[in-house]
Amino acid sequence: MPAGYPDHPSHRQILAYLRAFAYAYGLESSVHFHTAVEWAEPTTVGRRISLSTGEPRHYRWLIAASGANWHAWRPSYPGEFIGAVRHTATYRSPDEFRGNSPI
Repeated sequence: MPAGYPDHPSHRQILAYLRAFAYAYGLESSVHFHTAVEWAEPTTVGRRISLSTGEPRHYRWLIAASGANWHAWRPSYPGEFIGAVRHTATYRSPDEFRGNSPI
């Protein structure tokens, strides 16, 4: 990350960093959006991969990013809790907590 970024960069800063990284290392041509990796197997020089588009590929490295294809998960805890349970994926604004009393 750039030295001028804060400890907790915004999503826009992270996106800008990832795009700059991909451009700097010539990776943008190897990125496939909306494409699933059906299977991948190691070879002596990298990975042989089958994509959901049906095309086999060979890559030296493989990074599989699920993007937003996940569901917010909350662990269960023993006992009883009567407060609100939130996941960070649902947070949009500090206004959501306006009027709540601190503990």
